[in-house]
Amino acid sequence: MLSAQAKQSASVPHLSSNEIELKAEEVIEFFEKAILVSARLTPVREFVQETKRRFGVDFRDDVDLGHGPTGGKYLGQFRLKPRGIFLDISLKGTDRVPFVLAHEYGHLVLHRHIDPVKSGYTASSLNDTEHDLVTGKKILRTSRDWVEWQANRFASALLMPRATFSDALVDYQKSAGIKRNIGIVYVDATSPSLRDFELVLAHLADVYGVNRTNVECRLRDLELLQDHRFASTRHISQLLMEE
Repeated sequence: MLSAQAKQSASVPHLSSNEIELKAEEVIEFFEKAILVSARLTPVREFVQETKRRFGVDFRDDVDLGHGPTGGKYLGQFRLKPRGIFLDISLKGTDRVPFVLAHEYGHLVLHRHIDPVKSGYTASSLNDTEHDLVTGKKILRTSRDWVEWQANRFASALLMPRATFSDALVDYQKSAGIKRNIGIVYVDATSPSLRDFELVLAHLADVYGVNRTNVECRLRDLELLQDHRFASTRHISQLLMEE
């Protein structure tokens, strides 16, 4: 839940998960509608380059963005004035580029009018470290927490659209002979389950041009993952009897 402190910030837009998904779909429709019809890679770099050409938003992926006040490396940056998207040179050639780039593009789409100082950033840019780019469940205590959660959700929706993601999962499960819980990924600590899980992650990562962590987080976002890997096999009464 968002804290009262974060809700009080008039600078940060209050967007639901569905509203963010719709924003990402609007961007896709603007550039390439076919991406919402069948599962494929979202050419986010092309989107950014076309945005640069049409709207004058600067873009570079070969800069050293430096470090934050606690020592964390800045991996991505959205500059508000003049508007620009920048990736740290350390990301070059890694499978993290699409998500970080989509995250920064999310800041452009969702947060180009926010007050960065009131939202926990510097006076002119939103600088993202590893911590800001972590997806999944997070406690949203501050305005900055909420801004980063929104950008992460946008990135996932842009790269792995909900319009095709579930169908892509089902198609692969059928082709791979995975018969249990079609349309849902069930995983526990057994070897066959873990093998099937890894196969699903690898396939969807290849289809959408992302890494496996991105796929796993998207499965969680869309409530398509039942993860029992860490469930205790012992009854609670047994645990309480331990010395």
